[in-house]
Amino acid sequence: MIDFSIVDKELIKIVGLPLIAAGRDCDLIWFGFGRRIKVKDIRRGGYREVAEYALHVQCPWRITDISKIVVGSYDKYIPNSKIEYSDEFDWDIQGANRCDEQLKTLFKLHTSNLIVKSVKVDNFGELKISFSDNYILQVIPDSSTDTEMWRFFQNGVEKEHLVVTGVGI
Repeated sequence: MIDFSIVDKELIKIVGLPLIAAGRDCDLIWFGFGRRIKVKDIRRGGYREVAEYALHVQCPWRITDISKIVVGSYDKYIPNSKIEYSDEFDWDIQGANRCDEQLKTLFKLHTSNLIVKSVKVDNFGELKISFSDNYILQVIPDSSTDTEMWRFFQNGVEKEHLVVTGVGI
């Protein structure tokens, strides 16, 4: 077992903050918390707007309410409701899959934002974030290697990211 108390100390920073954005870049899902801030865009130049805190996930995850799974990591491989599945389906096109569609719907239904009520991490790096309106984000590491499962960081702050792998921090 690994002592994840350092993780608790970092993640407590988002309690009371809203989930303001979520998105996907290939198979990485990101969640943004807090207020919107401007940071330098190193790749394109200029500035871009991002959430104050970010959670990047590269392992199984899901968002549930009290009755169902609202959206999960596997949904990226399922076409959205307007596309019929075929062998040519390209899940990596933004908006083409069920994951992108469900996240968009979640934010449309909760324009007042989902507020983080609590954050819990177990000794294996499983993360559970409880929100207002009975929503829960679960992140479930699924590797016994040092492969990155998820990371948490504050945008615009020069500080090492908190990176959780299958074997530690």
